[in-house]
Amino acid sequence: GARLAAAMGGPVSSKVTTLVGVGRDNVQMQLLSLPPAPADELPDLVRFQADRDFTALGSDAALDYIPISGDAETPNQVLAVALDSTGMAEAREVCESLGVEPNRIPLRPCASAALVHRAGLIDPTHIALVVNPLTDEADLTVQAGDTVVLMRTVRLPDPSQGESQQRALVGEI
Repeated sequence: GARLAAAMGGPVSSKVTTLVGVGRDNVQMQLLSLPPAPADELPDLVRFQADRDFTALGSDAALDYIPISGDAETPNQVLAVALDSTGMAEAREVCESLGVEPNRIPLRPCASAALVHRAGLIDPTHIALVVNPLTDEADLTVQAGDTVVLMRTVRLPDPSQGESQQRALVGEI
């Protein structure tokens, strides 16, 4: 957080929308099968089922979901995602060092894919692979239009070994 504040070179407006992308370290994911239900009842169903299925979902955890299929007539499937209290604390610490409040805390692969989609770089009629290389890992996100269909975070070799890092990433792709 302190390094980010220094890199920004000055105070940040409190009116800014703050997104904090999180990796998989403090995240649990579960594919949940739920009964048919209208869209407005789905959040309560997800919360109820997640309380039973997630091992470390405490009161400080953040829970969200991505609808996959289903509606009021057919069974629902959702990908439920829980950010544990450690991940929430880390996001808050980074934001505090910048003097802002976190508005949204998306999964890093979803955030990078959404950015590419909103920039108009994904043809909504085709399937796209978004690759977000980081220092020692990379996020791979497959997206069809605005729907994420696959997320994967892969570990990469030491960053000083650029060529082997590239080979490993191409192998994963």
